[in-house]
Amino acid sequence: MEPVTNPSATGGAGPDFEFKVGAACLTLLLTRGAPFFLGTDTLSAVHFQTKHLGWQTDDLLLEAVNSLGANGKAAIQVKRSFVLSENDGESVETLRRAFADFRNPTLFDQNRDVVGLITSGLSAKLVRGLRALLDCARASTDSADMLRRLQIPGYLGKPALNYYHEITAILRGAGGPPPADAEIWHFLCRFNVVDCDLNVEHGFVETMMRSLLAVTAHDKDPAAAADATWNTLCVVAATHYITGWRVATAGGVTTLEELGADVRWFLSLPLPAVVWKKNSQFKNQQFVEFVERAVNAGEQSK
Repeated sequence: MEPVTNPSATGGAGPDFEFKVGAACLTLLLTRGAPFFLGTDTLSAVHFQTKHLGWQTDDLLLEAVNSLGANGKAAIQVKRSFVLSENDGESVETLRRAFADFRNPTLFDQNRDVVGLITSGLSAKLVRGLRALLDCARASTDSADMLRRLQIPGYLGKPALNYYHEITAILRGAGGPPPADAEIWHFLCRFNVVDCDLNVEHGFVETMMRSLLAVTAHDKDPAAAADATWNTLCVVAATHYITGWRVATAGGVTTLEELGADVRWFLSLPLPAVVWKKNSQFKNQQFVEFVERAVNAGEQSK
């Protein structure tokens, strides 16, 4: 009898997880929520497949603004599963790409921006050890203080120290000048990992996103409106992922007319239309004018 293959290994589990992460980010954009990795800042833009913009961590780019008007960015890689080992090619590639973005002063502000990884199903050991390492880096005054804390017997545990050595080996094995301890510490302060259960149908994160859509809906049936909008955002995210990949790999360009048609369709949905009218004063004026022209063009063609 032939062995039965796990459907996650051959099916669309990976892409579906990416699409839902994208939909979650679009939900936070619509509801003016706080973005992944950027604290209490207000999300102002979501970009998909950003290799054409120069990013190596290229699945998502979030832009946000804080209460003082300062801007911040989070460059995000999305992976359904992840292990941390210098012997794992995907792990090595993910960290080296993140570090390359961290070192790119044209794109990355080391005092404000973040490089992040969104994944699911991390092992308990990896969650505890990596979280302890990243929290230790943020709590430390410098690299020497971080290493001192990591080396205290029984304080943070061996996994945190071991993961520090793994990351150090991965980063120093890349091309370019090998990073000193101080640069690795600074990188760990600006690197973050979130374990989301968006691989689970109606899991906790998806439920929270649907709840945000429901409480911001101006509709007789907010639950139904939230359900319809969430499903639509998953489709929009999938479309942008696929289109962005095609643009990045084939050099294709989406025309303004095509983008305008996409905007008209999206704002024909009840909740996005309401949220746009409520928040358009916060948007870039040129973008607002473009959207209004696209909507008016649709009305004139009827």
